[in-house]
Amino acid sequence: MARSKAKTWGLIALLVILALIVGGIIGFRIATGILKGKVVEVLGPGSEVKGIQVGWSGVELHGLRIKGGPGWPVTDSLRAERVVIFPSVRSVLTGTVRVGSITVVRPYLSAMRSQEGRLRIVPSLLETQAPKRTPPAGPPGPAIIISRIRVENGVLELFDATVAQPPLKIRLEKIEATIRNVAYPSLTGKSQFDLTAVVKGLQRDGQAGISGWAEIASRDSSVKTELRSVDLVPLQPYISSRASDARVQRGVLDLDLHSEVSKHRLQAPGKTTKEAQDNLYRAARLLVREDVENRLKVCNWFRDHGFTDLPCLRSSR
Repeated sequence: MARSKAKTWGLIALLVILALIVGGIIGFRIATGILKGKVVEVLGPGSEVKGIQVGWSGVELHGLRIKGGPGWPVTDSLRAERVVIFPSVRSVLTGTVRVGSITVVRPYLSAMRSQEGRLRIVPSLLETQAPKRTPPAGPPGPAIIISRIRVENGVLELFDATVAQPPLKIRLEKIEATIRNVAYPSLTGKSQFDLTAVVKGLQRDGQAGISGWAEIASRDSSVKTELRSVDLVPLQPYISSRASDARVQRGVLDLDLHSEVSKHRLQAPGKTTKEAQDNLYRAARLLVREDVENRLKVCNWFRDHGFTDLPCLRSSR
């Protein structure tokens, strides 16, 4: 159970990183397709924009929308009230295009985790295969360095079909995030990021903080995730997916998780607060017979998985 939660929040952290990267790539595509029709073309089918303003120092896009398409759990896969790009014109002469900043205001992103565990983001943009073309003669296009991508007041919805049907929805609101030093298209080098968000619950809302670095090309990363007062009731499917099992009536989760990915290997040691450990232990006891032997098995399982402050362990000291 503890590993499942760590894996889930590790996935959400990775999803946030990818969302920021996608935002930067979309911003650059917008900057290179100034005309409204061209922007819609480069963003793919099902996309639309309401207007574009071009100034001396940057480009501002209003009303960006990319539809979810057939089979998507919600109407839109991506939308943003406003996208502001400030490129560095002088850098074009150096062979490397530098974008000073990309700010995405009030964005919404939906993501889907299929029953097979595949994570999908903006499928019309990232999954559409372009027709094969003969590589153009001459040197490749310049590299692009984005110094900073900023997200203001964003919303992220993850639909997880691995634990429930219809897919379980996890919603983050009031997302404030920054990612620095993004190299496109190589996506090499460490990109630093930090994020805060509200985790929506049924009985109460919690808080999430995610920070660290990631190199998308190698998939190496170091991510710290901090959860405070996250409502356990919506997370019931991660505890038990059977309708006949006892249900979690109330409880909150506090979690500190530090995940390290190096050479495709994940290490994710984490710790929960005493209150969260007690809630998880009580929930697990409800799923087994109330006899001494089964309570002992449950207690030993939690102890072996890093839970060190449980009621059963405290009573035996």
